[in-house]
Amino acid sequence: MKKKIIFAASLILLVVLMSNAESLGVVPAKSSVNFVPQGEETIVFSIINSENQNLVLTINAEGELAQFIEVLDKEVAFSLDEEKKEVGYLVKFPESLSPGPHKARIFVTQLSEEGTGETSIGASLAVANELEVNVPFPGKYVDAGLDFSEENGEVNFVIPVVSRGELDIDKARAEIEVFNSFDETVAVLSSEAKAIPSKERRDFSVSWRADVSPGRYKVIAKVFYDGAEPRSIEREFNIGGDVLVLRDLSVRDFSLGEIAKFDAVVENLGREKVEGASVKIIVFDENEKVLSEFESPTLDVEGFEEAELALFWDTSNIKEGEYSSKLVLNSGEKIREENFVMDISQNGIEIIGLSYVISGPSLSPGFNSPSNFTVLVVIVIVLVFINLAWFFFFRKKLKKRR
Repeated sequence: MKKKIIFAASLILLVVLMSNAESLGVVPAKSSVNFVPQGEETIVFSIINSENQNLVLTINAEGELAQFIEVLDKEVAFSLDEEKKEVGYLVKFPESLSPGPHKARIFVTQLSEEGTGETSIGASLAVANELEVNVPFPGKYVDAGLDFSEENGEVNFVIPVVSRGELDIDKARAEIEVFNSFDETVAVLSSEAKAIPSKERRDFSVSWRADVSPGRYKVIAKVFYDGAEPRSIEREFNIGGDVLVLRDLSVRDFSLGEIAKFDAVVENLGREKVEGASVKIIVFDENEKVLSEFESPTLDVEGFEEAELALFWDTSNIKEGEYSSKLVLNSGEKIREENFVMDISQNGIEIIGLSYVISGPSLSPGFNSPSNFTVLVVIVIVLVFINLAWFFFFRKKLKKRR
């Protein structure tokens, strides 16, 4: 009986902790700096307590750079009326590091209270700020990625290229080759040439009219630059039909100048699990230059299920008005982009153009939302626990009468 009570209580605690995890976030989620031999860099980020809970959090560094990091605020407490706190850490660079990116994670952890004895239950929740320190390569060197999106049979490939060497790149270009499932070439594409200053990034875009059968395809992108060995990236993707779709995007309890929390609900329409799903929002200024960019953590979405992804945006430097924006839905192997407009007022963000219009203050979520589903699961588990308790109570009573 005692073991069953412990098991039921553990299930309840687990679901409650999963619900609480959605209320804790960090902005920005990633910080990137360039290496300076024996230099120092102070990194500041914000912890978001979006549900206004009483919290005690610990902060610590992990990863290959942890020995060079001094956490300035090792413990942080939130009261019910506190939504955001700024914390920081100091990076003391050594004399040298090997060329390339080096990473560490600054974990913000909430520990549950543990009692003593057989029935004590302990668990922890954590979010992290990722630190990336870029050490330049001697001479010329590039890092490259490969993203793509498809809409109405038009595939847009984007190859972001970063000059990681000490010297500028005078001329770089990207070449893309697309293969079908029989490893036959179906398209060869080339981008325009660009110069890339040291430690800067340039994007190479190529469009392709995919007049091919739906199915799985492979793409190999090569970046050629200044006669050096080309950088090669290979990925696979599907043509025809989206597996991961956006069901809802909302903002609640917003006040201009504070941290805005966006809740994006996505649904996996396929049978297979989608690994590494994420949502990114890019906000542009009146000159169509990137004003701000923020992204959710990645999440695996099981087949035929919905999931909620949280994005945090610091609006301290944002003014009221309409902003052209872009939503990027990443299903791990395919990216879908959609333009929309955010109408920002003092106490609300209205999202216009994603096939619907949602106003944060007027939103009333139903039982299809993941947060209310969690509440429903908690209620069911509590009822099961109560029924188990009554069952064993009456069985014990009957035994005594006999």
